[in-house]
Amino acid sequence: MLAAVTVPRHRPVTARTCAGDGPRPVRAGAVSPWQAAKLQRIAKDEFSAQFALSLALKDVHLALQVVGDDRFAVLACLAEEWQQAVDQGLGEQDLTVVTSVLEQQGGTPRP
Repeated sequence: MLAAVTVPRHRPVTARTCAGDGPRPVRAGAVSPWQAAKLQRIAKDEFSAQFALSLALKDVHLALQVVGDDRFAVLACLAEEWQQAVDQGLGEQDLTVVTSVLEQQGGTPRP
């Protein structure tokens, strides 16, 4: 199961399943300082690159080359989601820009 957090402004973080059956709340316990900082940036729509989405996608593709799409279906699904964001011209923004793409696809609306 995924980690549980709530972003400031009480905007819940959601995740889509690979099957595309809609967003689900992400549930979890403690949040690391790194996660807290990322969540703050997401809440402020601050997506300047700390780790560009295109670089993260490259790493995911490298991992898939090693293990294979069929052995790690979740990673393959992630690559598809991230590729859609890169195709929209968001590759040079921070990896967290994916959250706004997921919202546009029917994720949790902003207050």
